[in-house]
Amino acid sequence: MSEYLLNDEQSKDSINNIKYYEAVNEWVSTVEHFHSSLKSRMPRYQNFINAGIDLLNIILEEIKQLNKNKEPDRKFVYFALSAPMPTELEKVIQILEYAGLVTQDKDISKGTKGVFQRYMIHLGKIIQYNALAQGKVKTFEYISECLQKTKTRQFKRFVSKSLFTEEMVAKCKFELPPCSSCGNQRTFDEAKFCAYCGAKLESASLFLELIEQDISALPLTSKRVEMIKTGSNIVIIKDILMDDNGVELKKVKGIQGYWAQKIKDYAEEFIGG
Repeated sequence: MSEYLLNDEQSKDSINNIKYYEAVNEWVSTVEHFHSSLKSRMPRYQNFINAGIDLLNIILEEIKQLNKNKEPDRKFVYFALSAPMPTELEKVIQILEYAGLVTQDKDISKGTKGVFQRYMIHLGKIIQYNALAQGKVKTFEYISECLQKTKTRQFKRFVSKSLFTEEMVAKCKFELPPCSSCGNQRTFDEAKFCAYCGAKLESASLFLELIEQDISALPLTSKRVEMIKTGSNIVIIKDILMDDNGVELKKVKGIQGYWAQKIKDYAEEFIGG
């Protein structure tokens, strides 16, 4: 954060609380802008990106309540999600992590309670949201003390399916593909023709039907299809589209960089992407 706090004309001694919080806000704004910009770079995942902001605010509020009346060495900045996570939640977290709003740490096993995936929230967001719950008198000395004494074993634990409700899962649907002729996004889901070039658009119901089809619909041998199903959690076309960087596909014996990308391309072509 020092790049937002110090310039050629400033020294550490000249930093006050106002300058500190201005720097924090600028730091956070840069990261949030990058996260938001992914909507144009990954238009199909706009709903997942929006869900990420809602999710992060819920987690921040939970951590803030947990931190109330705690000593500086007992504050929380980590959270953990029970595994396995719903596919939609996993995608939301992956995008937040890619943008730098959360950072994955080591997984934790809690015995009979199961395995949890641990994350740290962007420290700028922690400060900006007042998640350290430092009361009315906010000083960067207090914040610094809390963060220096943070321990990875102190984390807020969430049951994934309880945190990421069915309503939130339902909101995480793919945006319909753009016009195949001119590349512009459709103006509304039920549009039959492109508002920019007049070309006929793929119907919403057809798109949803396509992504729910079995991966056997792709130009793959029956043996490869069976290997993918038994060696990964991929069953339908949607699973491939949700598999960033082919992480799940690469778990399958014989499928590495080339074939993982090839299968992803097949899925994209199948839905007209």
